[in-house]
Amino acid sequence: MNRTNRENSLILFSLSILPTIAVFIPLYFYCKNNSDGNLYKFFFNGLYIQASSTYLFFVSVIFVVFRYKYLKEEIRVLDKKISIENLQIITPKETVQLLASIPNKYRYAISFHRMGELLNGYLHNEAIYSLNQELYRRELEQIERGHNILTTLRQVIPAIGFLGTVVGLSQGMARFPELAASAGSIGSLKFVLKDFASSLSVAFNTTLLALGYTIVVLLIASLLKRREENFVTEVDEKAKLLISKLQPK
Repeated sequence: MNRTNRENSLILFSLSILPTIAVFIPLYFYCKNNSDGNLYKFFFNGLYIQASSTYLFFVSVIFVVFRYKYLKEEIRVLDKKISIENLQIITPKETVQLLASIPNKYRYAISFHRMGELLNGYLHNEAIYSLNQELYRRELEQIERGHNILTTLRQVIPAIGFLGTVVGLSQGMARFPELAASAGSIGSLKFVLKDFASSLSVAFNTTLLALGYTIVVLLIASLLKRREENFVTEVDEKAKLLISKLQPK
């Protein structure tokens, strides 16, 4: 991982702390006078698990927002900055001019990068049809690699929820025999059952929240990936139009 990627990851994971805090602090003050309420029990009886899955959920959401923002800029570049339709036959001399006209800040944008690679390939007598197919394949692979972090988070979030289930069940089962043995009356037995039910609620609530987060992440990640793949297809169509206008050598 290069330095830029490390810095981006650090920013992503740092930013996600803020919305997590923004969720739990207001919830705490809202629920603190009613610790027996369902909302308090849901989020705070298994706080360390619920906060962890919430934090990772926000990591996923912010990652998608950043990716989509970058994609919007790429789409704008393709629509506004690359105009091939009005070009006629592109000669080698015009090819050099086109390469020189690519703005520096857009040279690594997917659309301009594809056009630049094809124009360079044309100047160096490469098989540009094959080159275009290879660039298309690489860009799809790039999208796939870019979603690795979301794939990992989709696996980790439900795993954390399941961990809360295991912890809640184990705590309840560990205390139940001792409390049941010491229960000398119906009232004591009710207390034992209430304590056990509380452990079970922690167990199931952590999994419920984690699964809910996972479903949301799956949906937004799927929509983002589909839009990114559609964009690469749009770039490919523009690239084919460019190739058709290159003067045969």
